Amino acid sequence: MELKEIFTFENLYDAYKGCRKSKQHKGEVIRFEANLSSNISNLMNDIISKKYKLGKYKEFLIYEPKERVIEALPFRDRVVIKCFCDVALRDKIDRKLIYDNAACRKEKGTTFAIKRLENFLRNEYRKEQNNKIFFLKCDIRKYFQSIDHEVLLNLLKKINFSSDEMWMIEKLVKEQPNNADVGLPLGNQSSQWFALLYLNVIDRYVKEDLRVKGYIRYMDDSAPRTYIQVA
Repeated sequence: MELKEIFTFENLYDAYKGCRKSKQHKGEVIRFEANLSSNISNLMNDIISKKYKLGKYKEFLIYEPKERVIEALPFRDRVVIKCFCDVALRDKIDRKLIYDNAACRKEKGTTFAIKRLENFLRNEYRKEQNNKIFFLKCDIRKYFQSIDHEVLLNLLKKINFSSDEMWMIEKLVKEQPNNADVGLPLGNQSSQWFALLYLNVIDRYVKEDLRVKGYIRYMDDSAPRTYIQVA
């Protein structure tokens, strides 16, 4: 898709409505709404002309389920990212993922992951007729912070993204707070989708080459941790 097809006024407006939910009392949201039509039009024109640049990231700490640094963009940029994810990014990446890759995918949150794992364990119990069941639980230390940009971009280039879509993708990957070659900001919706894809090669190796049926991976910013489970 071309930028002008993705970032229409209607698509950006829909993204704005999604971003403002539960945040309509925030100052930056109120200021954006004060000149809503103009702000959306300016965003649309800046993106289509490829003059658009991401704003400055704001860092803050969260302490549940553990202490983490969240890097969040201004409201206008979150509108842009949501629009891009909803219209161009989500479905193309989702089609590349295995069924048992959970997290921010539709109807595949924590409940889905827990039920799938429970089902795998029950199947093993019925097969073995005892409780001698072993599973491997792996945690990737500082997963988001360790994602290599070039590796990620090479994976994304193998998907059928247009040149316009890759322009936005490279912007979201490379324009980081510290200009590092690794790491994705935890606060971006796009980072979640990139992180789901990044380990897809492992998912497919376990499922398709090793043929391990009882396997599920859950990755989400709000999860206790990013992990892979093999039952």
